[in-house]
This record gives sequence, structure tokens and C-alpha cells, in this order.
Amino acid sequence: MHKTFKCVLIKPSHYDDDGYVIQWYRSGIPSNSLASVYGLLSDCAELKVLGPDVDIDIDAYDECNTIIDIKGAIRKIRAAGMGFVGLVGVQSNQFPRALDIARQFRAADIPVVIGGFPPSGCISMLPELPPDLKAIVENACMACNDRGEAWCQKVNAEAMDDLIKNHGVHAQPLPDAVVEALRAANDKLLAAAVAKDPVTKKVHDSYMAYLATYKQWAKYSEAPYYEKILGKA
Repeated sequence: MHKTFKCVLIKPSHYDDDGYVIQWYRSGIPSNSLASVYGLLSDCAELKVLGPDVDIDIDAYDECNTIIDIKGAIRKIRAAGMGFVGLVGVQSNQFPRALDIARQFRAADIPVVIGGFPPSGCISMLPELPPDLKAIVENACMACNDRGEAWCQKVNAEAMDDLIKNHGVHAQPLPDAVVEALRAANDKLLAAAVAKDPVTKKVHDSYMAYLATYKQWAKYSEAPYYEKILGKA
């Protein structure tokens, strides 16, 4: 049974001084970024990079000369069952419009990626991210954390159940000595990474400070739940 991975590429326009999206009947210059990404995805479709039973279907729109049917694009991705929206070649003056488009798709739980100078350029050159980019990073981190945690719990539980029931695996916790050896190896690797890179050190120090606070809470919440409540279920 063939599946379809739906890609919707959008080159956003920008707002005028009164907040209206600037659009033209025809564009004088086609978007090179849009054409390039479309070509790359077309190559992926021909090579069947997602597997022999998955077709990659691509729609491309330049908002500078096209009214974007956002609801229609959402319906197409949902009908396919999988896909994403790519906001392509976003320039500095187009970034606010790109964010507004992205919010509408994210509200419908559609994955969105943004490419262009403002995100990558700001990260590379500015000492601190501007508030709009900080909001994107925070929202992305929260979404990844929530979904990653739920996904890992589900997939790991199903995998263990399959191993035990269907493959004769007998599951046991790792011996304490093995856990301590793994912890020591992990600490050594982290120390080396922190010593090499100031950004890694900043992330590491921030996380460890959070972890110290979290452990106080976990001692009275998570630990009793797993040991005294879930263990007796």
C-alpha cells in the first residue's frame, strides 16, 4: 500500500506599513530558494528516500504573487497522513510574516520548518537572540520535550512487551556496578565536552542547576509514585 508524504513549500511575502501582505499579479524575479528546495525534494521523490512505498508530493507557492490557501494546505497534509510545511528563503523583512504563517499551521499540529537568513544569521552573529526567535526556540523545545517523552515511553513499553511475550527475553534492571560504570563514563565524556566548548558548558551548567532543584521535588513526588503507587498497581 503506497503512502504519500506531503510537502508544502511557501516563500512568504512581507507586510506593508499598514499591516497588509504585499502581493503582485506577477513576480518579476522567481524565488531561487523556492526553486532550489523544490528541486532537492523532487530528487528525494525520484530516489524514494522515504522507502519504495512512500511517494513525496510537493506543492510550492510564492506568496509574493499567490494567495496562500492555508486551510486547504492543512487539509492536504492531513489527508496524506504525514508531511510538513517549509517556509523557504525567508528574508529579514519577511520573517514576521513567516512567523504568522507558521503559527496557523502549528495551531493545526502541522510540522513547520523555517529556512533563510534571519534564523541562521541571528544565531551566528548576534550575541543574544531577539524576542521573536527566543519564543520560537522555547516553543520548539517544549514541543520536543513533551512529544519526545510521550513517544519514548510508548515505544519503549511496546518494545519491551514484544520482547518478553514474543522473543523469550527475560528483562532485569542493570546491576548496580554496571550503572555506576556507565555514570562514570558519562561524567567523563560530559567533562571533556564542557571543557572544549563554552556553549556546551552553558547548557550543561544550566541543566545541572535545574537538576539539583528538580531532585528535591522528585524525592517527594516522582520517587513515591514509582515506588509506592505504581509498584503496587
